[in-house]
Amino acid sequence: MWLKINEHSGEEFYRECVNVMMQYPQLLKDHGAKLSDLFTVQTTIFFASAVIFIAVNVLGLMWGYKASVIVALVLLGFSVVRSLVSRKRLYDMLRSLMSEERAQILSLDREAITLKIEGADHSARVPWENIAFARVFDKSVCFFADSSKHVVFTVDREYEDQVLNWIDVEKPELELIE
Repeated sequence: MWLKINEHSGEEFYRECVNVMMQYPQLLKDHGAKLSDLFTVQTTIFFASAVIFIAVNVLGLMWGYKASVIVALVLLGFSVVRSLVSRKRLYDMLRSLMSEERAQILSLDREAITLKIEGADHSARVPWENIAFARVFDKSVCFFADSSKHVVFTVDREYEDQVLNWIDVEKPELELIE
């Protein structure tokens, strides 16, 4: 079976894809782990760190900058910068995924799962014995390769019935989490 995916999925789908890719090691260890929204987590960390950074600065002005206050400011400053860098990385990944306008072809056969981008010279192909599990998320169906290469095949839930029907008929040795 192959699916030619011409249309561009919505931002929510791509946000979920980024969250899946970033949490790949955790999901590979615990297939049923809750998928966190890292966009919200990083934004919360940024604002919380910035507010605390400002509060510690005000306290430093009121009571003087002692060594503990300076250490706290350095740590909080590091936290603010780290959260900004993490947010930028997440949004860069999101923009990269959303900017791909070429059609994708997802192929499921008895031997492997393959993803090819139309017009690209290469494709990603992983044999079924190297697929750790498949999982249905809110916006996507994902196939996780059992490797440290972080290979995950994602398809919009719009194609869920076709993919799950193929799995039901062909019965590859695969753990499916719905």
